[in-house]
Amino acid sequence: MDRRSYSRHPISKSVDLISADCVKLGRGKVGPQLVTDTPRPLAVVLAWMMASPKHLAKYTDIYLKRGYDVLTVNCTPWQLLWPVKGSQVIAEDVVNFLDENKSCWPIVVHGFSVGGYVWGEVMVRLKEDLCRYQPIIDRIVGQTWDSAADFTEFQVGLPLAVFPTNPILRRLLERYVR
Repeated sequence: MDRRSYSRHPISKSVDLISADCVKLGRGKVGPQLVTDTPRPLAVVLAWMMASPKHLAKYTDIYLKRGYDVLTVNCTPWQLLWPVKGSQVIAEDVVNFLDENKSCWPIVVHGFSVGGYVWGEVMVRLKEDLCRYQPIIDRIVGQTWDSAADFTEFQVGLPLAVFPTNPILRRLLERYVR
């Protein structure tokens, strides 16, 4: 699919909405809201650490070609190390978007590596107010996971992602994370 036909809308610093057609976003109560009443299938793609846009586009293309809008979610190493100011904020952004955009259904989740941890943070948020967020959970029809990692895997993967060519700094960061 020709990338020029995509529209990209930043939802937050770490979350983008990509659509194959020109969607319009308005302002909802807590964040951007799609201006539509018709159902729009949505794929939530939770990227791996330091994912390049070029490599992530291979996965977003799969969904865009099938008529889905794609919500991409990225987490930097620093957002991972300081979850209160990082990964938990990202999770809140995802929950707010899904809550604000009830026309996004069905929802499929496709996560890689550290995206599993970020999705865990999303689930914690959903569970905090299950009465309010149950409709989001009901709209999720499928999940695909590739090498999902939780926080116990960080001490190995994070230093390698941050310092791929510097073994000394990699060991220092590994000790810090441990």
